Amino acid sequence: MIEGQLTKCCVLRFAEIEQIAILSVIILHYRITVLDEPQYAHETTEERKERVLTPRMRLAVRPVRTPVAFTPREGANVPAY
Repeated sequence: MIEGQLTKCCVLRFAEIEQIAILSVIILHYRITVLDEPQYAHETTEERKERVLTPRMRLAVRPVRTPVAFTPREGANVPAY
């Protein structure tokens, strides 16, 4: 293996672990709620899950526009970053 490839591999793995750590802290300290939008007011919970969680294949996989709210969980000491 070429030295540059090894460095790239280590940096990529570090970035993946860092993303997981950040998401874990967010989920631990905040309740994440999908906000209601007028055009989707008629949706049931199952329809909303289907719309939000189904990936759309385009040039790249990306989520649909989904407004969310982050509310601190009760008793959580939210760190100041």
